[in-house]
Amino acid sequence: MLSRKFHLVFALVLVVSVLLSACGGSTDAPTQAASTEAAPTQAASTEAAQTQTDATQAPVQAANPDAVLTMGEQNLPTFTRNFNPFVSASLPGTLNVIHEPLMIYSSASGELTPWLATGYEWSDDLTTLTFTLRDDVLWSDGEPFTASDVAFTYNLLKTAPGVNSTVLPALVGGTAYVDSITAVDDATVEFKFNRPYTPGLYELIAQNIVPEHIWKDVTDVVAFTNDNPVGTGPFTQITSFASQAYELGKNPNYWQPGKPAFKGIVWKAFADANAMSLAMADGAIDWSNLAIGDPQRNFVDRDPANRYFILEEGPNMGILAMMTEHEPFDDPNVRKAISMAINRDQVSLIGEAGVVSPADVTGLTEFYQSWKVDDPAALSDWATYNVDKANELLDAAGLTRGADGIRVANGQPMKYSVMVLPAPNWMADMQIVAENLKEVGIELAVQPNPNFPEWQQTQKTGAFDMIFGIIDGNATPYRFYRQTMSSDLLAPEGTPAEGNYTRYAGGKADELLSRFASSVDPAEQKQIAFELQTLFAEEVPAVPLTPLGGMGLINTTHFTGFPTADNYYASAQPNPSFFADILLVLNQLAPK
Repeated sequence: MLSRKFHLVFALVLVVSVLLSACGGSTDAPTQAASTEAAPTQAASTEAAQTQTDATQAPVQAANPDAVLTMGEQNLPTFTRNFNPFVSASLPGTLNVIHEPLMIYSSASGELTPWLATGYEWSDDLTTLTFTLRDDVLWSDGEPFTASDVAFTYNLLKTAPGVNSTVLPALVGGTAYVDSITAVDDATVEFKFNRPYTPGLYELIAQNIVPEHIWKDVTDVVAFTNDNPVGTGPFTQITSFASQAYELGKNPNYWQPGKPAFKGIVWKAFADANAMSLAMADGAIDWSNLAIGDPQRNFVDRDPANRYFILEEGPNMGILAMMTEHEPFDDPNVRKAISMAINRDQVSLIGEAGVVSPADVTGLTEFYQSWKVDDPAALSDWATYNVDKANELLDAAGLTRGADGIRVANGQPMKYSVMVLPAPNWMADMQIVAENLKEVGIELAVQPNPNFPEWQQTQKTGAFDMIFGIIDGNATPYRFYRQTMSSDLLAPEGTPAEGNYTRYAGGKADELLSRFASSVDPAEQKQIAFELQTLFAEEVPAVPLTPLGGMGLINTTHFTGFPTADNYYASAQPNPSFFADILLVLNQLAPK
């Protein structure tokens, strides 16, 4: 069973704002996901239908079907019309509102919900993954949705240059494990793998599907702005568009009868977080992922009968990444010493306002509690704040202090910069780390970088000594350990990598990862996860710092059906670019 950490907060004063990140929620309520969905099985098609939420349950009766849900987008003062799901510049709602995935993995409930696909099945040798599709789905222009659309979408990603998608590593380059995607018939699509790779299920289902009859004639996929999109989602019609706001209207051919129960969604543009915070306080927005300081006073107390907020700790981990090819970070004991010098209790309490737990030596967040060894601290002690021992390890590594108290490595003072995205909480986290490292003779300058593509490119190319990085997780711990330890993700410094950004070249994890990916036995996968945790604790390929948390601000003045403490069925963060969960919520909302 997966045990998850969930916070439904009505009275909490945040010390520092918590940035929304690409992470999921968690809950203390156990689910059946670990034993059935976290490890794919031969009978998965049947299990998905029996154990998961029925996407086509009875329609919600709407008191006001002409109601419009209002949401906001911060740090985007104007909108440029672009609904292309294959580029990073697409507008909110392009992904997981207009377009839909095959299945939805809810990072809140841990459940896998059939969506455009009703089930899946693995071949005996685990090299063929077959999806069965719904036979009652139409595109918003009335054309039938078929397996040809699914195969076309993935094959387009394999061949079109410059496209953006989370599934690209599965399809192209040295990380690819999918050889071919074929429509067997109108309701069946088949993925042929070049090796057993069962975690691929959770990676592949996330891709949003596009209509072949529209996109087959597009000559430049990246340049195409898809001004009038055709999708299968609940809201597909661009009923109005201006630089400050646009509205998505209901899909006239949506495949779920009676849904959605309201007219449309309006997204409003805000130049910065302060402007959006004021709009939230004034009740001008119904649902937001904006992380604001003191949300109790600044949001809930304005209308406590209709407002609340949810804080979530998901599977993603923030790390202090050090280039393991650079001296002195090539020494695991130096990495352990730097980790020991960090007071994670301060990071959690001050930087993250107590929203998330301090990271431990497994590198796994509380989202993976059921996968963890019983006592992570028994594996090693380098996640425990201990300045004296950190200094002992650095002394033993020959890193002596200069006259100014700064240690010297390879003839150079241990003075470094650490690049970090300028979210208030992450900046606070790194300032704490910088203060902590002074105690062991290391000087760290915190370098905010508001340019996400630049920060991402720096992380991928390894053009750093230290950087605040993010490791995205999903249903099982496999992705975290592959992203931090797998040799198949190694790339020369200067060449963009799709993971293993610290260039950890131990290679000891490869055999364990291969065994995990070749298994459909939950017990076996769990035992392998224990072994991966032990190895991670020994080698410290990256220093886990803080789990990533997020905030959902909910105003129920106009709508009911949002996730609550008693019905925590999906992430409370309305960020469709990262959370397919939003589809679950949109189909449960009903206007008052």
